Amino acid sequence: LLLDATQGIVAQDARVAGEIHDAGKGVVIAVNKWDAIEKDTMTFKRFEEEVHDDLAFLRYAPVVSISALERTRTGRILELAWKVGEERQKTVETSRLNDIIETAKRRNPPQMYNHGTGKVYYATQTGTAPPTFTLFVNRAAYFPRHYLRYLNNRVREATGFEGTRIRLVLREKERKSS
Repeated sequence: LLLDATQGIVAQDARVAGEIHDAGKGVVIAVNKWDAIEKDTMTFKRFEEEVHDDLAFLRYAPVVSISALERTRTGRILELAWKVGEERQKTVETSRLNDIIETAKRRNPPQMYNHGTGKVYYATQTGTAPPTFTLFVNRAAYFPRHYLRYLNNRVREATGFEGTRIRLVLREKERKSS
């Protein structure tokens, strides 16, 4: 995703970023025309925070400042793209994933929601590019979006997956009929 440092984040940037995220693609955010703005020691950090505030759903994406005109850090884009490609192919062992989910549940157990309390029985990775994890649960309806975001963040915190969306899929465990 290429942004113009002199313009900041415009509506079209946000639309393109949303398309990238929705499609589950890997992303590196390159901020071009970095040579054209006044800088101090905190300029990049502030701009990076602005990017992550305005495009909060892409908080997982690395940000790099470049100048195409001066050919500054343009090679870094390919390095990061390669790294993101590797991250998208990573797998997490089922036992490690379940440890991560268990720890997250102990720290912040699912609360009553939609007339029930969600239970995660186990989780496994069911895909890559983007990394996809299936959580076997009692009822999908018992898991609000904020709790799924919480679990997603704990998985990312423990495993990385820089530059790529993580998908969590809820699958209800089949009930035995009598």
